[in-house]
Amino acid sequence: MKGLLIVLLLTTGFTTFAFVPGQREGGGGNVLAAEFASVGRIALEILGRGDDSLDVISILEAIKSTKITPVRNICFLDLNTGSQSCFTAYYNASENEIKFNNREWKELNCRSKMMLASHEYLRVAGVETEDYKFSGRFLLGNFVREGMDFDESLKLRVYVHSVCADIEGGKQ
Repeated sequence: MKGLLIVLLLTTGFTTFAFVPGQREGGGGNVLAAEFASVGRIALEILGRGDDSLDVISILEAIKSTKITPVRNICFLDLNTGSQSCFTAYYNASENEIKFNNREWKELNCRSKMMLASHEYLRVAGVETEDYKFSGRFLLGNFVREGMDFDESLKLRVYVHSVCADIEGGKQ
C-alpha cells in the first residue's frame, strides 16, 4: 500500500519547479532541469522501496517547491586560501535551489544521475548531509533493505535496470 501511495504521489501533484531564472543557461536547460527532477523523484521512489526508514512522502513534500537550475559551472573561491572548489551539484538552502552542472550531468550514467539527484533532494529534506548514506547506494548497487526477500529484491533490481535503460536510451 505504501508503495502504491508513493507511486501515485510521484505521478500526480508533486511538481518540482524546473526553470532557468535569468537565462543562466539556455539551449535545453529546462529539459535538463526537468530530467534532473524526474530522475530524482524516481530515485527517491526506488530508495523508499528498498528502505522502510525513508519517509518518501515527507521527502516529496519537502522538495516540491525546490527550484532546479542547470548552470555551466558551480565553483566557489575560498577567500582564505585562494583555492577553488567545484561541484557537479549544489543545494543552496537560503534560496531553496539546486544548481547542477549541465555539462557534467549529460555525461553521467543513470545510476550516477540517480545518486546525485536523490542526494540533493535528501539534502533539501534534511535526511542527508555530505555522507551519501542513502543516495550512495545507487553506485554500490545496494539499494535493497536488509531482510528483503529474494523475489522482491530481484524485482527492484530489474525495475532499476529498466528505468536506467529508459534514461540512457533518451526516453526520459
